Amino acid sequence: MIMPIGLTRASRDRARAAAQSLAADARERVTTLTDEIWAASRANRDLLENLIAAEVERAATRLGFARREDVVGLQASIDRLRAEIQALRAERATDSRPPSDL
Repeated sequence: MIMPIGLTRASRDRARAAAQSLAADARERVTTLTDEIWAASRANRDLLENLIAAEVERAATRLGFARREDVVGLQASIDRLRAEIQALRAERATDSRPPSDL
């Protein structure tokens, strides 16, 4: 049986349109799925980083390690005490000079 050319072309055009629509839907689904996987991956990485940081801090505390904030605070106290000692030494040095003749 021979089909008219216009009917064959119309069927082919409908098949092409259907295939393009399916491909566009598949691209959209793949893009959405990729975005969801990426977001889940980031969330999982953040959770894992927080878990590791908490475990490291617990282990460091058990071992008696000082936290960075504690060391920085102690260094500031040491610097302040050094400045006070230097000022007291300078004051003592000026107090021990013989009085000047007026």
